[in-house]
Amino acid sequence: KALRPLLGNYKIYRVFALDLGSTLKDPRTELTQEGLTAEEVTQKQVAFARSEAVREAAWYGGPGARGFAILHEGEIVALEWFWFGEDRKDQVFWPLAAEEAESAYIVTATEMRGRRLAQRGQPDAAIRMYALRFRRSYGQSWFTQHASIGANLKAWYREVALVIDLFPFGSKRRMRFVRRRSAV
Repeated sequence: KALRPLLGNYKIYRVFALDLGSTLKDPRTELTQEGLTAEEVTQKQVAFARSEAVREAAWYGGPGARGFAILHEGEIVALEWFWFGEDRKDQVFWPLAAEEAESAYIVTATEMRGRRLAQRGQPDAAIRMYALRFRRSYGQSWFTQHASIGANLKAWYREVALVIDLFPFGSKRRMRFVRRRSAV
């Protein structure tokens, strides 16, 4: 609290990367055995989901976005949005090459939490992004969000950086510090 006036708003997050490709284990058979399906979804489908938590994620869709979901009885119960390209270049947190995307948001319907659906859906989404010619995905987690960090690591993402963004003295101009963990 004492440093807040000096440092202003701040963001501290860990950056994860996943090299997309055929080495990922396809979770669809396992999901099918549990009565779940995985598929690509549109912003409109998300906007009309039964779960409020899922509906609130609809704004992540649109141009420069792809959504992948796990469904139970036709309803979206887990969702991951990816951002990429010119339409989203000002919104992504990390500079992306042409064949890279950001895993921008992951959500699970409240009533389905605790079943590791987000973690299990990430490989399916990664396989589908690879089929769309993407080769790497980046994700971020707030540095104290242990559940999100754990889900990324269990979904084969590797930590590549710690990023600290400071906005000193209430400035809108960002000071960024990046500590790389491995070659990106």
